[in-house]
This record gives sequence, C-alpha cells and structure tokens, in this order.
Amino acid sequence: MKFFDQDTYENLLHLQKKRHLCSHPLIQENDNKLYTPTPEETKSFLRHALEDVLTVPASFSRHALTDSILGEISKLREAEHTLETFKIIIRQRYLKHLPNEILPVLLKDLWKFVFVKDDEDIDANRVFNAEFLFQVIESKKKDARRYLRMKTM
Repeated sequence: MKFFDQDTYENLLHLQKKRHLCSHPLIQENDNKLYTPTPEETKSFLRHALEDVLTVPASFSRHALTDSILGEISKLREAEHTLETFKIIIRQRYLKHLPNEILPVLLKDLWKFVFVKDDEDIDANRVFNAEFLFQVIESKKKDARRYLRMKTM
C-alpha cells in the first residue's frame, strides 16, 4: 500500500527539491544571488507539509480503518444522532480526508457489514453502516464506480 496519495507525494518531492536548493545553494546566473525562499513560500511549504503528513487522521491506515470507522459509527448511533447529523459528522471527519488508495478496502468492508454479515451488533448499526457506504460512494463517485464495476465483472 502506498503511504501517500499521488498529490501528496508530488508536493513532498517539490518541497524536498526546494529544501535541497536552500541547503545547497546555487548562484543564479542572471543575478549572482543565492536562492532564498520568500517568507510566504516558507509558510506555504510548512503548511502543506503539515496538512499532507502530520494532520491527516491516524484512522486512514489500511489496518486501522475499518475498526476505527465501525467503532465511530457505533458510538454515533448510540449517541442517538439523526441520519442527517450523522452525514455531516462523517463528511467532516472522514470523507473530506479519505485517500483514493484506501477506497477499495473501505468499500469492500462496508459492503460486507451492510449486505453480508449478520449478528446483533451489525444489525443494530446496519442503517448507519449503509449510510456511511452510500456517502463514500457519493463523495468518490468516479473511483467508487470504477472499483464496483471491476468487482462485478
């Protein structure tokens, strides 16, 4: 599994190139000055690195994903949230940050909990699990459609 999605990886490569340029400066031929990033560039580099690496929720690792999400769904159901409130919460906490690389695992696991598996806890959470599945599909339509087609053929 890839640790970063493609956009994050490209941003980090760009940041690394700029860092190398600052720490091993080259004199620019046209003005004989050393490369120094502007304060705005520096802030931007730091902000992007923080957003891409350090502030991503830990639940987006492949192994922790299903347990984390299913536990959260159960807690939200037990707190007697309405489906509308539930949708808002999952969009903010999960769907906004969900990398495409994890989508197949999440769809497969949620599908099992909505349509295949059967026990008392699963039955209690089935409506919320289904809503989460539908919200994932809605938020990642193109990629979800591609994955579901691939699995049905």
